[in-house]
Amino acid sequence: MQTRLAVYRQLLSDDTMLLSERFWKLNQLLKEDKQKTGVQVEASRSKLDQILLYEGAITKEDLTGFSDELVAQVLAFFEIS
Repeated sequence: MQTRLAVYRQLLSDDTMLLSERFWKLNQLLKEDKQKTGVQVEASRSKLDQILLYEGAITKEDLTGFSDELVAQVLAFFEIS
């Protein structure tokens, strides 16, 4: 989040843009960032695949050591989602 705040500060202090442009760009960035799991406070089961695999909380390498059957099921789940 610190990185995102730095981006917001840079945007808000950009004197080459109109105030209205800065406002709407910030609004757009905030809207997009609210959807990122690194920013979210709550997580639902419907976003579990996104949180675990797509956002890097778990990688395919993390599945090493589990049974081939379980690994296949997990990978199939993520390919379908």
